[in-house]
Amino acid sequence: LYRLTRGIDARDVANAHLAAVERRLAGFKRFIISGKTPFQRADCVPIYQHADRLLTAQCPELAREFKRRGWALPVSLDRIYDSSAAQTQLDWQPKYGVASVLAMLDDESSEVLPVIRKLHG
Repeated sequence: LYRLTRGIDARDVANAHLAAVERRLAGFKRFIISGKTPFQRADCVPIYQHADRLLTAQCPELAREFKRRGWALPVSLDRIYDSSAAQTQLDWQPKYGVASVLAMLDDESSEVLPVIRKLHG
C-alpha cells in the first residue's frame, strides 16, 4: 500500500530525474515524485476514516490480492502523495507500482521482503 499512496521504486526516481534533466523547465520547480495513485484530493478524509472500504471500491484487484494472501486491509491511511504535476510537466510516468511490488514479493526479492527479527531471551 505504501507504493500506492506515497512510495516509489528507485528506478522510477532515476527516470524522473532524467526526465527533469532532459525537460529543462525554466525557473525553479519542485515536484513530488511518487508512484501512481488512484486517489484524489476528495479521498483524503475517506482514506483516513475507512481505508479498507475505499481500497475495496477503488482497487478491487488489490483488495482481492490482500484477501488471497490472508492480509487485512488497513482501516486508516494517513496520507496520499500526488505526483501528477511531475507526470504532466516532466512527461514522466512511474512504471513500477503495486503489481511490481507483489511480483518481487512472490519472487522473494530481498528488496521487498520484510525484515524478520528474532527475539532473544
